[in-house]
Amino acid sequence: MQHKKIHIDVFLGILLTALSGYFLYQAFQIHPGSAQFPKFVLGLFLLLSAMLLASGIIKVFTGSSKNDVKIDWKNATLKSHIVYGLIVLFVVMMVTIGFFPALVIWCPIIMFCYGIRNIKILAMVTLCLSLFIYVLFVMQLKVQMP
Repeated sequence: MQHKKIHIDVFLGILLTALSGYFLYQAFQIHPGSAQFPKFVLGLFLLLSAMLLASGIIKVFTGSSKNDVKIDWKNATLKSHIVYGLIVLFVVMMVTIGFFPALVIWCPIIMFCYGIRNIKILAMVTLCLSLFIYVLFVMQLKVQMP
């Protein structure tokens, strides 16, 4: 008797389906008016988790793991440590020079680390992100930025 190797999507699908089902059950315990958005989001999450579980089960029975992405864990771990350090740097800059100057410095650096080398794209994304945050949070919501 040959044993089939369980695909990671099956484990993730079971875990995420159970968690979303539990939280959806908890959402039904709160006030109906307040629970409308959590019920919608958790229902969507439950649906997507069930789809992931079904996809994993299909991969187990068909043996189709050809499209799986192989992860270079050494470089992925190194990149995650670099990004964590850049986030800490952003927080330090935000406290010392302010939010928007820190954002203008930090945004191109983090994009460069993710492989975006086009200067026009770096500049436009930084400008649009800064303007979006300024208009939404400072002008509309009247949030005082650090």
